[in-house]
Amino acid sequence: MAVENPVTAPSGDQTRIHNIGYRTYDGPRLGRSYATRSLYSQSLRGAYGLGRSVKSKVLPMLLFVVMCVPAAIMVAVAVATKANDLPVDYTRYAIIMQAVISLYVASQAPQSVSRDLRFKTVPLYFSRPIETADYVRAKYAALATAMFVLTAAPLIVLYVGALLAKLDFADQTKGFGQGLVSVALLSL
Repeated sequence: MAVENPVTAPSGDQTRIHNIGYRTYDGPRLGRSYATRSLYSQSLRGAYGLGRSVKSKVLPMLLFVVMCVPAAIMVAVAVATKANDLPVDYTRYAIIMQAVISLYVASQAPQSVSRDLRFKTVPLYFSRPIETADYVRAKYAALATAMFVLTAAPLIVLYVGALLAKLDFADQTKGFGQGLVSVALLSL
């Protein structure tokens, strides 16, 4: 039968503190707003797979191309046929491409939060000055910005193509402005 020997705590002479090389941080403390901006920018980059593996970039970039290619084709048709106007209004383009936009949101919205949960960084965020509302605002703003980029890029293609096709500048600029307002509201 084994007998356990109790371990006694070392006395005052035997205790030592070892310096293992940690240095203190002497730089500026950037605070809560900087942490929120950093979270926003990293979430926005993640929405398009930037800074991640190649397979993480495939779907967002493919959907971006799928959004822009029909706009380029419409411009090419308008130029080739010498049309007086584009085949689709700027405000209707996002409605026509609604399925692609839905796929983008369905694929990228969960990614925004699930990566934080998978790599257990949420407790790390909340151990800093950032608050829960800041976290939610940063994630929401990043996804809204990514949606705006996804929906505004084809409008830019349509607008530039219309100007190169020498369509009426005032009508195209007015339609482009209305289209940007509509996709900005859609992105929210």
